Amino acid sequence: MRWEELTIVTSCIHYGKYLAAWAESIRNQIIKPGAICIFTHGMENDRVIAQSVVGRLNRNGFVATHIHHVGALDLGTARNNAVAMAQTEWVMHLDADDTLLPWAVREFMAVAPDADVIQSGYVRSGRMYMGAAGRKERIYRGADGLDALQLPSISSGCSPFRKSLWLQRPYRTDMLGAWDTALWLGFARLGARFRPTKRAVFSYFQHPDSVFNKRRKLLNWTRQRTTAQLKSIRRNDHGVAIIMPRDRLSSDRSRVAARVMAHYKANHPEWPIIIGHPRGTVWIKGEAIADALTRTTADVIIIADADCMVDPEALRMSVGAVLNGAAWSMPHRLVHRAGKQMTEQIYLSQEPTAPLVLPDRHSVDRDPYEGFLGGGIVVTRRVWYEAIGGFPKTMRGWGSEDQALATACLTLLGPCIRGDADLLHLYHTPQQKEQRSISNLQILRHIGAAAQKGPDELVATLLGMTALPVQTVHRKVTRPIARPAITRRRMP
Repeated sequence: MRWEELTIVTSCIHYGKYLAAWAESIRNQIIKPGAICIFTHGMENDRVIAQSVVGRLNRNGFVATHIHHVGALDLGTARNNAVAMAQTEWVMHLDADDTLLPWAVREFMAVAPDADVIQSGYVRSGRMYMGAAGRKERIYRGADGLDALQLPSISSGCSPFRKSLWLQRPYRTDMLGAWDTALWLGFARLGARFRPTKRAVFSYFQHPDSVFNKRRKLLNWTRQRTTAQLKSIRRNDHGVAIIMPRDRLSSDRSRVAARVMAHYKANHPEWPIIIGHPRGTVWIKGEAIADALTRTTADVIIIADADCMVDPEALRMSVGAVLNGAAWSMPHRLVHRAGKQMTEQIYLSQEPTAPLVLPDRHSVDRDPYEGFLGGGIVVTRRVWYEAIGGFPKTMRGWGSEDQALATACLTLLGPCIRGDADLLHLYHTPQQKEQRSISNLQILRHIGAAAQKGPDELVATLLGMTALPVQTVHRKVTRPIARPAITRRRMP
């Protein structure tokens, strides 16, 4: 049996040695795809291997084609060339070093009628030292349109999509990474329906040549620099400050914040901690950070939530990435939420210099999850933060402000250099419902719509927005967000 509407494609440079296993996983599908396309570029060896692989696939009854480009291309352009080869409604870019599980195409067929993007679940392979959390099956949550911006991660890179979406929003060619994330953001702004597979459908292979490990190497640049340069970061020659936004409420949140500050003072004594508060009683994260920035002239700012901690070396590497040219960086990926008992009995009582021991699965509020871009800990230069407007001061109460910052950063600054450390989130009493605003979700959608039109439109919108009355989770939204007058302004 064959699903004629699906073409599986790949773009390949330096990965020719993985193509045989890639093709074999397609050949072993319970239901076969309609066609297979391979686009190679730059490497003659890849061209020879791809031709051989395509020949074997055709002899086994598949419709397989291959195109080679003599020069090396940026990866966004290479992916666009691969997708352009497809002549079917559905296209899947399966990275050349990854492999499909035998039931993958059958799963895609079941999900496709109600989807525009099929969020492919996966299991990792190739890094057995990553621990149980890393080997766990990854399954996504579905969403429609801009609601996908609320997901911790929209979709895996190897997810089938309708080619009609790609014709409107192809892979970006002006980025150094995050091509898949940018593609899904573009599709979300087109109103795409994201629907997940019920189980893992491909194996995400992590090896010394993979992008995963290349990103790790970039973040580990401090280990490869001179001792003097690393000492320069420790001495704070570059002007680094920790910006910690806090509310004015007196609660167990203050105890947690005190523990987090003790952690920073013990492990990063060279970096001053600047506390910022909103002007009134309603929580406005943008106001709190702006308040803190009035009391520092630091060039590099670490925006750190008052209930989170991360490995000190991971944070130094994230700062190093920004000093080395990255526009923005985050040291962590997975978030571990400690339960009340573990927070009280262990973290609040231990020495600040003690190594961070992550909670086991019996001591957490939920399983580890991939944190939102823009949340937890973000490192950037002050000039960039202020140029994009920072956290919108129009967002009042908790909710959606981290995603708003991430949307602005991705649109105006480019991809985030993100580390692989684990973030520890300490327990505290949840915020009152009156402080949890769903008006912010309306503003986030407005920001996403502006980002869809381009950087100039987004900047003008961020500068021109006015705050909505706080509408909380237990009140129905009755008024739509008013669209501000747009005036064209250039970024500083």
